[in-house]
Amino acid sequence: PKTSGIDTSASDVFTYTMRDAANLESEAMVHLTVSDTLGRSWPTFGAGPEHTGFLPIRLGTAAFTQRWQTNLTKTPHQLAIADGKVIATLKVYSQPSAIIALDSATGGELWRSTVTGANYVNPPTWHDGDVFYQFSNSSNSKLYRLNGLNGATVWQSPFGAQFEEYFAPAIDQTGVYVNGGTSGGIYGFNRTNGAQIFFTSLDQYDQWTPTLYNDGLYSFVKGVLSSHNKGSGAILWSLDFGWKWSGYDMNRTTACADGLLFLINDSVTIPSGDQELIGVDLGSRAVAWKVKGRFTGTPAVAHETVFAISGSSKNS
Repeated sequence: PKTSGIDTSASDVFTYTMRDAANLESEAMVHLTVSDTLGRSWPTFGAGPEHTGFLPIRLGTAAFTQRWQTNLTKTPHQLAIADGKVIATLKVYSQPSAIIALDSATGGELWRSTVTGANYVNPPTWHDGDVFYQFSNSSNSKLYRLNGLNGATVWQSPFGAQFEEYFAPAIDQTGVYVNGGTSGGIYGFNRTNGAQIFFTSLDQYDQWTPTLYNDGLYSFVKGVLSSHNKGSGAILWSLDFGWKWSGYDMNRTTACADGLLFLINDSVTIPSGDQELIGVDLGSRAVAWKVKGRFTGTPAVAHETVFAISGSSKNS
């Protein structure tokens, strides 16, 4: 693409060689790409199925300026951004909704898929060129895969539910993993054809999504962290941190990096109104550390630092 006659897209490849005093050499191939859309990728909640909330890019030092704005008519859920597209699902209850694809460079609408008959049309995930989302309407609930080019349905698969809301699906090459179940649980679906791989019952809480990390699958529900077999959904091991009930919405998931898993728990063992930010060593399957405070949501992690929201502040 070009803007005002200036080429904003280019690439180059070259070989870089280093030589030390002993005349030993090391050589690497370097690929450089400049693009007005490259790096603008946030395909799911937390930027990826690990939910780290981190992208390894540099934003420069210039002040941000608004490039475009688009009126979607209704409030969107968390967006999915990838491959030059912005995917939005509209956040309404028992009203006509839509999945909308916008051009990330201009904000222009690329396609729109209207949805009717749902209690909730939940947040999207972009994976391998397509859009995945959960249509929630009791016994008529379905997981959808849409063609990312035009919004056409690739497949739809039923799942058990009542009237829950969900976070965006967690997806990798092994499958699509979501919260669901008439009385709570976790599902696995085949990414290619939508066939159900497994269902495992868990406590009945909504507004969470599984986490994928280093070929592992994890859920965190009602104070219990569980590691699941990706083929059967069976629980391999779990840690129970206790839980202070305040409703049936989790409003969080976990984040994984550097062999650790991070979560925020509403524990019964700490002062009223406080939470615990917990780091779990996945190798030893044990708590590595805990910090008490008034934390909310899902932690983010980058460069061996964990970030968490506390009230209106960000702590690290």
